[in-house]
Amino acid sequence: MTHALAASIVLRLHGIAAVLLSAVMLVLLAGTAPVRGGAQAQAQAQALHDPDLSVVIPPGRMAVVGTGADRVFQYTHNTFNGGSGPLVIQPEYNASSGAYLGTQYVYAFEAGKWTLARRVRVAGGFIFHEAHGHFHFPFARFGLYAVGSDGRPGRPVASSAKIGFCIHDSFIYAPELPHAGELGNLGSCADPTSLQGLNIGAVDEYDRSDPGQSISLAGVPDGTYWLRAVVDPDNFLAENDESNNETDVLVRISGNTVTELRQVVPKLPPPPAIRLASPADLSQVTGTVTLKAGTVAGSSVQFLLDGRPLGRRVAAPFTLAWNTATVPDGVHWLAVQTTAPTSGRTGTSPVARVKVANGGTVAPSVTLTSPEAGATLSAVTALGASVASSSRITGVQFYVDGAPVGARLTAAPYLLYWDSRTASDGSHEIAARATDAYGLTGTSPAVRVTVDNSRPPNAIRIDALASRDGSDAMTTPPFSTTDKSDLLVAFVAYDGPRDIRQAARVSGAGLAWRLVMRANTQLGTSEIWAAKASFVLSRVTVTARPMATGYHGALVVIAFSNAAGTGVTGRAGAPEGAPEIYLPGISAGNWVFAVGNDWDRATSRVPVAGQILLHQRVDSTVGDTFWVQATATPSTANALVTIRDEAPTTDQWNYAAVEIVATRP
Repeated sequence: MTHALAASIVLRLHGIAAVLLSAVMLVLLAGTAPVRGGAQAQAQAQALHDPDLSVVIPPGRMAVVGTGADRVFQYTHNTFNGGSGPLVIQPEYNASSGAYLGTQYVYAFEAGKWTLARRVRVAGGFIFHEAHGHFHFPFARFGLYAVGSDGRPGRPVASSAKIGFCIHDSFIYAPELPHAGELGNLGSCADPTSLQGLNIGAVDEYDRSDPGQSISLAGVPDGTYWLRAVVDPDNFLAENDESNNETDVLVRISGNTVTELRQVVPKLPPPPAIRLASPADLSQVTGTVTLKAGTVAGSSVQFLLDGRPLGRRVAAPFTLAWNTATVPDGVHWLAVQTTAPTSGRTGTSPVARVKVANGGTVAPSVTLTSPEAGATLSAVTALGASVASSSRITGVQFYVDGAPVGARLTAAPYLLYWDSRTASDGSHEIAARATDAYGLTGTSPAVRVTVDNSRPPNAIRIDALASRDGSDAMTTPPFSTTDKSDLLVAFVAYDGPRDIRQAARVSGAGLAWRLVMRANTQLGTSEIWAAKASFVLSRVTVTARPMATGYHGALVVIAFSNAAGTGVTGRAGAPEGAPEIYLPGISAGNWVFAVGNDWDRATSRVPVAGQILLHQRVDSTVGDTFWVQATATPSTANALVTIRDEAPTTDQWNYAAVEIVATRP
């Protein structure tokens, strides 16, 4: 994190959060982090406030979609911090490895203020996730398991390929916890050097509609299975309770129906203890060195280098010969893992930093991180590379079929959004080349991909828009459409009571409406409903009704032409801070819309550049604001989309967002 970025974060926060982040800045300026478990004496004397991570699987938000080899089990999950302290991770770029490595900040609370008491180097690394368009940390694992003879999860049946997540507050799940939500927004998932983590009482929600939130059912018969969800499965993070990291849900799958039978949070045994016996922290190494693990509870160990596996798993005496000449000179992070044979839990050692000093001048080592080999590309897509070097990198250039594309990049992250429509459909090779300060170059192995722009998305257009501001039941003025297959989307926002959560329902236009997303973690509600027409509509109306009556609201109904349906959805909410919600993996040609409510004040929104307000009710009568916001145009790239307001920043808010999916020829 640059000092300027740290300063900007402190300015955005207030009170305890500003004090906390100011302390972070001072430590960033102070130098190197202590080893996990090796905090200074003063910090040890303080009462540390660690996070406590668990997984919440909300009921009714699973589905089976697709057929045959494309049939998948989808699930929504929330990773929850119920601890007395926040989860805060500071990623930092390591030029020697080309990796983003993280340090966990652990705090103490004394005399009414927070102080940074301990820093823990994290053995796992952050990687760019192409489908989501931002950086992920290996934070959780999900799988389907057979029901064992004892009724508990037995053998694994299928697992999700997605284990990485951007750790970011979606909303405050447990506002009753002391100091819940006090840090505010930590940072952006799109910035790999931005703080990631979870406030006290917060959850990070990934909806079943998000790319990767699924488990393949290819070859999996209908039946009863356990869905096992585990947060921090590799024991990378410091917590005050590691016994509640797993949640199991017993489900019955029959055709495209999922029945949730039971949910269990088993009490887990502690992860196995393990340490890296050699080399020691802050060692200088050259040539081939022997890595050795100590205090091993399992039958084998896996060494980690800069967040990635190094070599194969090894058994007793738990040593591995490492040729340091295979990496650039500079600082590298080492750790070791083992898995307990009885519990299956993984333990990870504290990180040791070593300085490789073989001397000489070595060309940069370049790896293409995006796209993957065999990928099919369309529209504008991300090209990414990691560069490991002992020297300063002066530039990274991407190549398609040997010809340079895009601008020469001079700083990490080395990401370029390339318009694949400039290339012909068919097979192409992509590579990246880095040049260092000595003029030495390194080129990644080429990755072969397929470009297919033969079916570009049709242009989504708004066929009709009708709105109504009112109270209780709100009915739009009559409206008509010109396309018989329009997608109708109702954006509903209501005020609500203090003591119960508000909700709404939508009907009308002779259509069957379904709830797409509801955001009501703060007071009031913001909701998205959808219905698909099969005929041209003439002078129809749509009505929204609140569950708790007597409250003001706003209703906006939009009829979209050339819209196949809804895609990625999300919800967010906070007691304060800039209203923001991100949707990962939005496809080029699709359009993102959101609806929000501010229960605290009647004040206008200030959308960020490139976004527009389609409707806003600044309701001074009750002191609320209701609004519908969208990107100004459909997405031009396959990437993350963030809906955000620059102001106000002191009010509680709800946001629900949806991707409108374009039809294709």
